[in-house]
Amino acid sequence: RKFRLAVSPDQLKKETYEPVSHPRLLEGIFDATPLARDLSYAFVRTEKGDFYINSEDTLNAYHNDIVAIEPHFRKGKPDYAIVRKIIKRANEIMTGDIRKSGSRTFFISINPKIHNWIEVSDLNGAKEGDKVVLEVTNWGNQIMGRMPVGKVIEILGPSGDPEVELLAVIRQYNLPLQFPDTVISEMEAIEESISDKELAHRLDLRNILTFTIDPASAKDFDDAISLERINQGWRLYVHIADVAHYVKPESATFSEAVKRGNSFYFPKKVIPMLPEKLSNKVCSLRPNEDKLAMSVITDFNLQGKIMRQRLEESVIRSDYRLNYDQVDELFSGKNTDFPSDLSETLLSARKLSSLLTAKRLKEGYIFFDLPELEYEYDEEGFLKRFTLAEETESHKLIENFMLVANECIATKLSKLAPATIYRIHEDPDWEKIERLIELLSYYGISFYERENLNASIQYLLHSLPTPEHHKVFEPIILRSMKKAKYSTEHIRHFGLGMETYTHFTSPIRRLCDLVIHHLSKTYI
Repeated sequence: RKFRLAVSPDQLKKETYEPVSHPRLLEGIFDATPLARDLSYAFVRTEKGDFYINSEDTLNAYHNDIVAIEPHFRKGKPDYAIVRKIIKRANEIMTGDIRKSGSRTFFISINPKIHNWIEVSDLNGAKEGDKVVLEVTNWGNQIMGRMPVGKVIEILGPSGDPEVELLAVIRQYNLPLQFPDTVISEMEAIEESISDKELAHRLDLRNILTFTIDPASAKDFDDAISLERINQGWRLYVHIADVAHYVKPESATFSEAVKRGNSFYFPKKVIPMLPEKLSNKVCSLRPNEDKLAMSVITDFNLQGKIMRQRLEESVIRSDYRLNYDQVDELFSGKNTDFPSDLSETLLSARKLSSLLTAKRLKEGYIFFDLPELEYEYDEEGFLKRFTLAEETESHKLIENFMLVANECIATKLSKLAPATIYRIHEDPDWEKIERLIELLSYYGISFYERENLNASIQYLLHSLPTPEHHKVFEPIILRSMKKAKYSTEHIRHFGLGMETYTHFTSPIRRLCDLVIHHLSKTYI
């Protein structure tokens, strides 16, 4: 908008691209997403920004390759570039399907962003319809019209078989199926019982009513809740499994967690970040077992305002394992077999959660009502049915309480630690918002500027007139925003309306949370 005001239409017509007179090659990552969608361009992501690449200037780069580009700028900003060199290939080994076309045989990668078929020079016994692992031997020459070529190095089995399809994904992304012997040795040395010495310096919270709320299928329970009424309002305890007590930074288990980054979830299979002894037993906050925890304790007044917060190394004992459906039945007024003290605590938690929801919305939290698909599989692993999973009141309750804990830890570390990891969500680019406003106007939807952009988008979402409008336009509005990411820079989280935020509540399955736990033990 400012650009249009500053430059007249006649001047815009005269604008020309000014190539760099002596361009230096710039390193970046090739993004073939548009090419995979049959568009005639790609992008290269660099530290100086994203550059547009015409399909004729891609050399023979493929998705996620590290490339050297000749960059061209316009008014100091990244404009377009030409790929001059492939520095490192990202996909020399791929999994996919064998297809015949006349007398020729082709390989189609399971990665949809590999935008070309690959001709197969050596089948090694594979036949059409097989799922295979292929090694690329020649990346082809686009200018000469030569396709890439590869040879089959392993036959996984028939395409369409659920186990074969799962194995193909695991092989494509080189996911680890086993833990190293050094990690297994460390697991054997871990004691499942808690020593008296460890209990002596912990806050003992085993006598407080405590419960977990998770999906019915959950096996690892890394968070639990306790809630007490106090004179001023409520005292909320968010207990998170103390994984850092067992997984030290110098250990082989921590090194393996760094390699994995997080747990991977598949139909009927999980590839965990941590060995099962930790993820499903020692650290999992299972009912009727003493467990070590990191407890964020928050006092609220009757209006839901935070009065005091602290972090404690604790020992807890969960009394109940609940699932979302059970809690929603209570909230909907149905009869449950919950003991009276549990029902009273859950209803009290519901009231506090509603106050927190109102507070979040006032602070700029942007809520998208986008139900996720839930898949149900039969015994053989084939898709049986799928349903829309809506976010219910019990989901919102747990989300609100986890947000309290995450924000608390992020705020304390931002003040006490020399460096930390933030979960950030940068403000949207105004150019994208302008394009969104223009698109919405074609359908008679107005965009009203409120006191800030968060409030404007909140009002826009609230003003969509029908459920059909929400289904169509909410994903479009969401795509106009940037993606959330991890950073050591202290940048606000736009979507949550929070100035300081991190991930603390899932150390069993997410590396960032485990690192934050170690920082919390050191500096808080």
